[in-house]
Amino acid sequence: MTIQENKDKFDNLQMELLYQHGETIKRNLESLNLPADKVKELTGSMLFDIACISDGSTVMKTPDGDPIQPILMFSDGEGSEDLIHAGGGLGCMNMHLESLMTFLNPKI
Repeated sequence: MTIQENKDKFDNLQMELLYQHGETIKRNLESLNLPADKVKELTGSMLFDIACISDGSTVMKTPDGDPIQPILMFSDGEGSEDLIHAGGGLGCMNMHLESLMTFLNPKI
């Protein structure tokens, strides 16, 4: 197994993962028969929180006080033993929510 730094591929995979999360959130909110504007608002809010938790931007600790620091990587493809990483901190909090939603809006 090797770990490869490929920020472009990582970014594309991370955005697709967020899209999949967003689709799941949206589908569940729609099943509650919420108004479309509320579904969009809640989807964006929840998706941003999930992204911040996933990339470690949200400070987290175990009940014992030990820090939780996720390290996100992706498989390099089906059957591959290689992993793709971004090559540094992800910092979702540095991503503006509007940019994230602009990317996702055509799909959500």
